[in-house]
Amino acid sequence: MKTEENTLTLSSLEGSISTRLVLPDDPVAILVLAHGAGAGISHQFMQDIQQEMGKNNIASFAFNFLYREQGKRTPFRMTNPMKAFEEVWAHVAATHDLPMFVSGKSYGGRVGSMMLDRLPSCRGLIFFGYPFHPPGKPEKLRTEHLYDITLPMLFLQGERDEFATADLVHDFVGNHEYARLIWLEDGDHSWKARKKSGFSQADHIRRAAVEVQTFCANHG
Repeated sequence: MKTEENTLTLSSLEGSISTRLVLPDDPVAILVLAHGAGAGISHQFMQDIQQEMGKNNIASFAFNFLYREQGKRTPFRMTNPMKAFEEVWAHVAATHDLPMFVSGKSYGGRVGSMMLDRLPSCRGLIFFGYPFHPPGKPEKLRTEHLYDITLPMLFLQGERDEFATADLVHDFVGNHEYARLIWLEDGDHSWKARKKSGFSQADHIRRAAVEVQTFCANHG
């Protein structure tokens, strides 16, 4: 397995972004992996999930959105991140002959899910903590566009995720034939669990990597 860190120039945005490819020796699929709103690909969660998936023969190409590359914590309006996702997708498609999946941590997964018409040959979507609603505001759901998706979707959610009230998540998944839900016991939005639970974030990352491998094998 190899890890390659590089930069990619985005013609549509006139800027360059950091990327990280994790490529196992015998990959069965590749995820185009976007980060959460407040942290880029250098975040430990992003590094750990890529490495763990690599151990399960899942390649991943992670990238920074341009706002994050420029040191800003607040995302631009959705247009720029969507353009970046589209260019990264085209780059990965041109350089790797593998089944491709949209993926992201929180905000990054949401961006990818909103532009599937611009991501040809996508086999499915994998969400590492989808932000179903803002914390404390379950009435402001971010799921309307998801009902139009007819590709397989895998949601890996912590049980204590403040962005994902349990009954709302169950209601959504129960009413969407293409959605599959995995609850990670006592995990928060980044899958960190309390010591008394007997689980750790590392446990949940390992389990998630296995679930991703199964999902990709079934839909690749």
